[in-house]
Amino acid sequence: MKIAVMMLLGMLCLASCAKITVTEMVWKPKGGFVPDEKTAIAIAVAVWNPIYGEKEIADQKPYTATLEDGLWRVEGTLPPDRLGGVAYAVLAKEDGKVLSVWHTQ
Repeated sequence: MKIAVMMLLGMLCLASCAKITVTEMVWKPKGGFVPDEKTAIAIAVAVWNPIYGEKEIADQKPYTATLEDGLWRVEGTLPPDRLGGVAYAVLAKEDGKVLSVWHTQ
């Protein structure tokens, strides 16, 4: 146990001496972390569900995602027999960051 602690401290010391940051160690896929429509939709739904409720979001299928200038815009679809709005999300293709989420009325 004492050896493991000493090894961990040694590795931390080396990492701090080399001034390596976490962002320098992260590998990024060539097509970004959100490479396609399917992935963008999956992320948006995962974000929307706890905010608006799974039933509300499921009722907005099919979802669409469009890519423009490195940003995915994902939105639900309002059924023709229903009044109200849909969920929207904007995601960064490169790193998957959720930039904006809203719901129209």
